[in-house]
Amino acid sequence: MNTIGSMIAERRKYLALTQKDLAQKIGVTQQAVCKWERDITKPDVWLLKSIGTVLGYTPEELLTETPKKQSKSLCHIYNSDTKTSFGIIGTDNAKEWIRKNKDKYIIKMINVNCIHYCKPAAGQKPHLIMP
Repeated sequence: MNTIGSMIAERRKYLALTQKDLAQKIGVTQQAVCKWERDITKPDVWLLKSIGTVLGYTPEELLTETPKKQSKSLCHIYNSDTKTSFGIIGTDNAKEWIRKNKDKYIIKMINVNCIHYCKPAAGQKPHLIMP
């Protein structure tokens, strides 16, 4: 059974955000996020839009604790140099990230939901590799 806490925790982890990262993005404490995820408390109604924007849910999905089948696509972006990753919600946002970074990195599209990138080696030019 989905709870608002489990929805927040699952999507936060998928997007490679820490509780502290999420808290900073929506203007609350890390302890608040921890309590939501453990279903000790629920976020205030006025925070649902901010939470939804960051995590890709609508306020209605959070209120009713019923996520739709991925209302927005999630794209996992992996840095091969630092072995770190983050998530971007929405195809348009992923395209925008590629557009902004195509002149800085070698970007390899693994599939529509996964992008790897790294700095070019000496003598290499940034470029995009499509499947």
